[in-house]
Amino acid sequence: MSAVERACVDGAKIHVSWTTNAPYIYEQNNAKRGVLLDIFQKGIQSCCKPGVTISFSSPEMERTMIEDVLLAKPDSILLPVGRNLGKIKTFYGRPFVVFVKSPGIAIVTGKTVSGADLLTAIVNSWPILVFIVTSLSLSGFVVWLLDHGSNTEEFPDFFPLGVFEGFWWAAVTMTTVGYGDKVPRSVPSRLFAVVWINAGLVIIAMFMGIVTSSLSSNMIGNASHLYGMVVSVKNTSVQYQYAVFQSSFVRAKATFEEVYSSVASGESQLALVDFLSSTQHDSYYSQHKLTVASVLEQSVAYGAVLPQHSNNLAQCLRDYQQRHSDEGLFLLDSYLSHAKDPNSEATDGTDYFDGSIFGYSVYAMAGLFLVILAVGLYWQKYHLPRRGEWRESKAGRDAELQDVEIELSTSGAKQQSELPSDTHTLSGKTSGLSTERLMAQQSAELLRVMDEFQSYRQSWEKSFRLLQERHRREQRELFRLDNMGYDM
Repeated sequence: MSAVERACVDGAKIHVSWTTNAPYIYEQNNAKRGVLLDIFQKGIQSCCKPGVTISFSSPEMERTMIEDVLLAKPDSILLPVGRNLGKIKTFYGRPFVVFVKSPGIAIVTGKTVSGADLLTAIVNSWPILVFIVTSLSLSGFVVWLLDHGSNTEEFPDFFPLGVFEGFWWAAVTMTTVGYGDKVPRSVPSRLFAVVWINAGLVIIAMFMGIVTSSLSSNMIGNASHLYGMVVSVKNTSVQYQYAVFQSSFVRAKATFEEVYSSVASGESQLALVDFLSSTQHDSYYSQHKLTVASVLEQSVAYGAVLPQHSNNLAQCLRDYQQRHSDEGLFLLDSYLSHAKDPNSEATDGTDYFDGSIFGYSVYAMAGLFLVILAVGLYWQKYHLPRRGEWRESKAGRDAELQDVEIELSTSGAKQQSELPSDTHTLSGKTSGLSTERLMAQQSAELLRVMDEFQSYRQSWEKSFRLLQERHRREQRELFRLDNMGYDM
C-alpha cells in the first residue's frame, strides 16, 4: 500500500503535483478550478475516508520532463497527464486513471499569410510572368502583321510603333479590360483575336492558380501529415509525442504563451495543442493573430498518475468515473460554455502590412502619392496663378510702353513739322539725330509686328492641319458606315 492509499484510508492529507492546463486544471482568483480537478476531488471524496484533504504543490512539470517529476515525487499524484487512447491503465509503471477524453489535436496557425510570404509568392511566379510577357509580344507582332496593311491608323507601318500598339492591344484583350482604342479590322486579324481571347483567359487562370498554390503552400489548413514541418508543442505533452512520430522538427516549449509566440514570430510553422485546451486560449489568438485551422482526429485521454502500489485507489477512481460519466460531461460543458470559435472573427486584411517588405512597400507608395498630391495642389493653387499674373502684367507693361513710344513718335513728328524753316536750318544736326532715333523705333515696332504675324501664321497653319485631319477621319467614318449599310 502506497502512502497516498494509506492517507486515503486514514482520512489524512494527499499530496498532488499539478500543472496549469485549462480546462482540466488551472488557477483563478487564487483558487484551483478545472473539469478534471472537480471529477478527481469528487472521486477522492467517494473513495476515501471522510476528512481526507488534498495538498497541492506549485506547478513543477512545465519545464521538467515528466519522468523526472515521477522520480522526484514518488508519493504524489500527478495531474493532469495526457496519453493516447489504448493501453492507458499504467504510466511508467504507475497506475493511470482517465477522467476526461479530448476528441483531437488542434492545428493552430496564423490567421493570414504574412505580407512577406505574399510578396514571395508573387516573385516565385516569375516563370509564368515571363511567359505572359513573351505571349503578349508575339501576339502583338501577329496582330500587327495581319492588320497593318488595312488599318495603319491603329497599327502603323513603322515596325517598333506598330508592334508596341499590338502589344498594348494584346494586354488589354487578355486581361478582359477591352478599352476599345485598338480594334483589328481585317478578317485574319479578327480570327486571330478570337483565338487570343481564349488563350489569354487560360494564361491569366494559370497565373492566378500558380500564385494561389504558392500562397496555399504557406497555409497549413488541412494538413494530413506534418512530415518535415517545424512544429511548436508544449513540453511533455501528447502533442509532443505525436509531432515526434510524424518526423516533424519539434520546438518544445514550457508554456502555451511560448508555444503561440513561436508561431507568431515565424520560428514555427504551426502549433499542436489539445483541442479542449485550445478553446480556452482566445486571448492568445487575439494577441498573436492566430486561429485553429483544423483538428486532427487523435483522441487523447487526460487523467491522474498515482504512486506505485495504489491499485485499489486507482480502481475505485475508475469505477467512480464510469458511474458518473454523464456528470463528467455536464462538468465539461460548464467549462466550455464560454468558449468562442477562433475563426468567428475574420481578419480585416491588415495583417499583410505588419512588419514586412510588402507592407513597407505599400506604405512607401502611399506616402509618395501624398507628397505628389500635395505638390500638385500647391502648384495649382499658388504657382500657376502667379505665373499667369506675371505674364499678364508683363504683357500690360509692354503694351503701355508701346503706346508711349507711339505717342512720342507722333508728337515728335508733329512738332517737327510745325517748326519754322530757320529753326530747321539752325538745328539741322539735332533734327537729323531725332529722325534717326524715330526710324530706329519704327524699325523695332515693325520687327515686333512681323514676329507676331509669323507666330499667328504658324498657329493658324497648325489649326488648319488639325481641322483637315479631323475632316478626313470623319469622311472615312462616314464611308465605313455607308459600307456597313447605315442609311446616311
